[in-house]
Amino acid sequence: MPDGGAIDDVPTVPAPYFRTAALRNSRLTAFFVRIARNYLPDAYLFAVILTFLSFLLALLLADKNFLELVDMWGQGLWGIPSFAMQMTLILVTGHALASSKPVHSILKTIARLPQGPVAAVMLVVFVASIASWLNWGFGLVVGALLAREVAKVVRDADYPMLVAAAYSGFVVWHSGLSGSIPLALATKGHLVEDLTGVIPVSQTIFSSWSLIITWFIIFTLPILFYLMARGHRHIIKIDPALLEDRVEEVAASGEVTVAQRVENSIILNMLLGLMGVIFLVNYFVKGGTLDLNIVIMIFLMVGIILHGRPINYVRAVNNAIKGAGGIALQFPLYGRIQGIMVSSGLAAVIAQGFISLSTAKSLPV
Repeated sequence: MPDGGAIDDVPTVPAPYFRTAALRNSRLTAFFVRIARNYLPDAYLFAVILTFLSFLLALLLADKNFLELVDMWGQGLWGIPSFAMQMTLILVTGHALASSKPVHSILKTIARLPQGPVAAVMLVVFVASIASWLNWGFGLVVGALLAREVAKVVRDADYPMLVAAAYSGFVVWHSGLSGSIPLALATKGHLVEDLTGVIPVSQTIFSSWSLIITWFIIFTLPILFYLMARGHRHIIKIDPALLEDRVEEVAASGEVTVAQRVENSIILNMLLGLMGVIFLVNYFVKGGTLDLNIVIMIFLMVGIILHGRPINYVRAVNNAIKGAGGIALQFPLYGRIQGIMVSSGLAAVIAQGFISLSTAKSLPV
């Protein structure tokens, strides 16, 4: 069958083969759906479970009593608020950029490229992967928007598989430009600078081993989805009416106020964006490297410029901030887990345990 060709164009393969394959696929899918539905709680619960696990391990392995560990847990919150804010801004600035009209226009153009349902799925996962490598907040939105736009054009595409493709691209985010750990390690004053020093992204994100692995995944994910989609028979189509663009209605007013003129001033937005661009160019000319703050700055300025008007960016950020609830809820617990592990000596115990079992050759593995 040609890449992305219509399913009905395969007369040479017996129908029972596809029925058997579809049945196996359906049973396998149902199994994993059942597992996820019954045993996969909200991510917040993982943070809670890890809290109790770290507390119990510290109680057993570190020379600390119950009240000491409770105090370490409570004090741990204050070591991570700045990092939590940085993660929130990574999400918000990436999300806001992805929702701009220029990006949306590009996605509409890309959505017209595939010639069939299989090619459509492959395209979505490929673009979503690249977008997630650039910024995980950007990738989440770009993948979802592209899946929606592709479904408008390729009406015989399986919509659940398009959605799966859109979010599967997310697997590469942490080796990308918004990876929290490599960017944090590259930022002066990070949480464990006294132990690791500042590690530039040239040794992490842009190292040869990281780039080879990451881009191998990006280029093989479409192949994986090709293998899944080419024999897929249980097609679920979405109602075209649900894919129509919703135009936000703004109440008409007989008078345009000074405040409204300022909110819609393209000049103000572009001046602010220009100032940011000048700062970034000067920063890199002086030999600056990527870190968390600079990545946030880049996406902030590009988003401001592409939204055109100040109020457009304000609305985009207000919409994006809704997705940051998980960070605001979970990161205080992460900070407290860190407080237990570092202050009690549990982290050192675990590290020493790995070192004691390792040789110079086996430690990297």
